[in-house]
Amino acid sequence: LELLKWVWQTNNETTIPISGTGTAGMETTIANLVEPGDVVVIGVNGYFGVRLAEMARRYGAIVHELKKAWGEGYTLEEITNAVNTYHPKIFGMVHGETSTGALQPMEGIGE
Repeated sequence: LELLKWVWQTNNETTIPISGTGTAGMETTIANLVEPGDVVVIGVNGYFGVRLAEMARRYGAIVHELKKAWGEGYTLEEITNAVNTYHPKIFGMVHGETSTGALQPMEGIGE
């Protein structure tokens, strides 16, 4: 459990692993971070990006979709422009979009 706490950068004593699907992980993340009225930008380039955007909407977020053709990845410039335009609380995207086989490069994201 100490390694899990390190990964999430927390000292919370109730940090525990829970098994589930990738969708369960996305839902857990959105449920814990999104509050009604939050601005969220979601990269939508496949089925799971669509699903992530729908989840955020159900939790009351104002969702801006950064759309690409299914299977295409985003450039760092496209992501930066979306973040600078909408100033979201959360930017979400799928790293490995298994519905299309697309792998999103993550270099530079979050800096």
